[in-house]
Amino acid sequence: MTHFFFTNWETLGRILFVGVLAYVALAISLRFAGKRILARMDSFDFVGNVALGSTLAAIVLTPTISLAEGLAAFVVLVGIPFLINLASARQPSIRTFLNGEPTMLMHRATSSAMQCESPMSAVMRFWRRFARTVMGHWRMWTR
Repeated sequence: MTHFFFTNWETLGRILFVGVLAYVALAISLRFAGKRILARMDSFDFVGNVALGSTLAAIVLTPTISLAEGLAAFVVLVGIPFLINLASARQPSIRTFLNGEPTMLMHRATSSAMQCESPMSAVMRFWRRFARTVMGHWRMWTR
């Protein structure tokens, strides 16, 4: 039961030391990668950011992964999107393949459901109906 809360000072020191260094390395690599890796989150960027976070956690918590191996993983995970963005900026076909083309779902809709109702009035109508339902149930149960 004693190992549940604390194992030894060496493990704790490694986590603190490697954790700080890995976090600083991640911040530097994200700064080097540019603002796009954090700004516009399409599915490609989202997967990359989740992989970066998972790598940071693995570096800090897994004693068999050295700091140098983790830094190499950061370079790969930041370098691949950088190279893909560079290639897509130079080749429109690569950009089209990665980003896809937008699909028009509706054009000049004439359905009565799509008439000019502001989104705010629809939200207010929903909350009024919700409040009436909740108050009705409240009155029923408090009698």
